[in-house]
Amino acid sequence: MAVLSLLLENGADPNIQEGMYGTALRAMAGLHAPNSYKIEGLRLLLDHGADVNAEGGVDGHALVAATATRGLPGSRASNVAVVNLLLEHGADANASEKPHPIPLHAAILAEDVEILKTLLRARADHDLRVEGKTTPLEYARIMGMETMVIHLQDEVLREVTARTLPYDSTNEPGIRYKGSTWKAEEIEDMDEDSRDNMAGSQREQEQEPEILRMEKERLEIERNEREAEERYQAKRKARREKAARKEVDPIAQDER
Repeated sequence: MAVLSLLLENGADPNIQEGMYGTALRAMAGLHAPNSYKIEGLRLLLDHGADVNAEGGVDGHALVAATATRGLPGSRASNVAVVNLLLEHGADANASEKPHPIPLHAAILAEDVEILKTLLRARADHDLRVEGKTTPLEYARIMGMETMVIHLQDEVLREVTARTLPYDSTNEPGIRYKGSTWKAEEIEDMDEDSRDNMAGSQREQEQEPEILRMEKERLEIERNEREAEERYQAKRKARREKAARKEVDPIAQDER
């Protein structure tokens, strides 16, 4: 890090594009190294004018590189602290550059729930479709990543009544009511009558958009179909195992 600091202090341009990693910021964000090391390097670069949204390199943007990368090789340590730092310095949560993935796609591929939730709090668009590609929700379904699907579906449903605060890594999602933002713990502390009154007034102020109502119905149908398929497969497996124990052809057993 001393070498990087020396170069920057002597006028090195942090935004020069070079090689497969593009800028120094993108290279540092995607480095397989402890988060503390990367954060120190990123702060140095950002303090010396590195463009947090510069495009280039194999990942396109520093935020995508940070989202797609774990810590040390073989580690499952999340890069969420690095992602937070970039967002706090103005990184675009919906950054896209053909043919690279957007940050949400990268988080899904990395199976990093914490980064996924961090990006959603930073107003990442779960319905964004770039250059004809799948939306993040569609992509998670195609990849069979059920945990990611659940979190994205929850975000779709939350949009009916919830709003996120202006991005800050210390903030959690809040609920807008009569021009004020209520944190979840504040709502939990209310008595039942107060919560009911708040919910009723909010419903009067903001009717559920038709498209979100339809999305809720579609998600419920998909959930029911998935559960029915799981029950069918479980019964089919049980019949085959029973047939195998009796040394009977399982196909013939099914046909009976």
